[in-house]
Amino acid sequence: MALTRDDYQAVARLHINNLDQSFLATLGERFLSEMYRAIDRADDCALIIERNENGEVIGFVTGGRSMGPIYKAMLPRVLIWGWSLALRLCSPKRIKRVFDILRYDGEGDFDTTSAELFSIAVDRGGRGKGVAPKLFSNLIDYFKARNIEAFRIIVGKNLGPAHGFYTKMGAQVAGELEVHPGETSTVYIYSNTNT
Repeated sequence: MALTRDDYQAVARLHINNLDQSFLATLGERFLSEMYRAIDRADDCALIIERNENGEVIGFVTGGRSMGPIYKAMLPRVLIWGWSLALRLCSPKRIKRVFDILRYDGEGDFDTTSAELFSIAVDRGGRGKGVAPKLFSNLIDYFKARNIEAFRIIVGKNLGPAHGFYTKMGAQVAGELEVHPGETSTVYIYSNTNT
């Protein structure tokens, strides 16, 4: 079933409400809606959602081989999201953080794989019901169908529950990196050979 504009907006709201410690959450619903639309439509990327019994989006996961196709998919619609983003980037610090993200593409880091889980979130009402493990498993299946046997996950040091979740799912710590200078993240690798 093809995703709709309403779905992208729902995913953007889930990101803002549940990944609120991420810099991307500060860029607003319009930008995030466009970003998730681009992920859904970009080559070698996936946006997988989970709905409740009423058809409402209660969780999502995204992943892909690299960020390049996402940027490419966003460019034709720059007039739609660019103005709202420009209004939010009114400080040099925020602009620098955007360039940190653009500069990071994962290439050369942890050569095991270039594939990555970009983000995963579940609404509070869907937690504890197996939604996150199901989404994670669906992303594994997406990668397997493309002969990708391993992918990385980058998790901020202070996100304790996320570290526990990825460890429980079978991911293993591969090292650390800084997407933004001075902010250390842990890099996990999930490999089908680990399970």
